[in-house]
Amino acid sequence: MSNKVIKAALKAAKGAIQKKDYDEALDQSKIVLGEDSRNYNALVFVGVCNAEFGKYEDSAIAYQDAIKVGPDQPLAYQGLINLYTKHKKDKLSENENSKLVSAYKGLILLTESSATDSKALELFTGLASALCALNQYADALEPMETLYKKLKAEEFDVKHEAIYTRVVEVVKNAEDLKLDSFSEMMIQSTMNYCKLPSLNDKNRERALLSLLRCCESNPEIYENVLKCLVELFLSGAFNLTSLMHDMLIQIKLQTGLISE
Repeated sequence: MSNKVIKAALKAAKGAIQKKDYDEALDQSKIVLGEDSRNYNALVFVGVCNAEFGKYEDSAIAYQDAIKVGPDQPLAYQGLINLYTKHKKDKLSENENSKLVSAYKGLILLTESSATDSKALELFTGLASALCALNQYADALEPMETLYKKLKAEEFDVKHEAIYTRVVEVVKNAEDLKLDSFSEMMIQSTMNYCKLPSLNDKNRERALLSLLRCCESNPEIYENVLKCLVELFLSGAFNLTSLMHDMLIQIKLQTGLISE
C-alpha cells in the first residue's frame, strides 16, 4: 500500500471519528495497520473507537501500543486518561490504575512547559487521585506539592480551593501518612480549606482531625498545627463553640496530650 493510500485512509478515519461513525473509522484504521502495524495515528484511532464501543481492554491495548511507538507524542496518553476517567464507569482495577498513573506521568512530562494552568491543575490532581486509588498517599502528595509551590509563588492562576481540597482528601484517606517534607503544604492547605465558606463544621472537623493524626508522632510539627488551630478558631471563620468542644475531645482521645 502506498503512502498516499495510507494518508487517505487516515484522513477518512479521522473524518469518520468527527462524524461519530466509529465503525467506519475502525475499518479505515485497520486498513492502515494491515500495512503499517506501528502507525501511531491509526493506533490512537483504534483506541478511540474501541472506547466508544465499550471495548475498554482493546482500547487500552491500542493506546499503549501507540505510546510505545510514539512516547514523545501526547494523544495516546490523553486517550488512555480519557478511557479510564470518562468512559469506563466501573471501579478501576489495580492494574488499570497503574496504567492511569503512567499515562498521567507521561503527559505531564510532555506538557509541563506548555500546559495552561487549568490543564496542569487537571493533570496533577488527576495523578494524585490515581495514586490514592493505589494507596500511595505519600506519592500522591508530590504532584500536589508542585501545584502548591506554584500557588505560593503566585505563578498559578486557578481556583485555590481545588488544590486545598485535593490535599485534604489525600490526608483524610491516608492511614499511615506522615507529614515529613510536606508539612507546610498539608498544614496551610488544611487551614485554608477550613476557611471555605461553603464548608460545614463536620467536614472541617474531619479535615483537622486527619491532619492531627498525621503529625502526632512529630512533636514539633504537632505543636505548630495546634498553634494554627488556635489562630483558625480565633479568626472567627466559622462557628467554633461546638466544633472546638468536639475537637478537644477527639484530640484527647487520640493523643492523651490534653487533660479534661
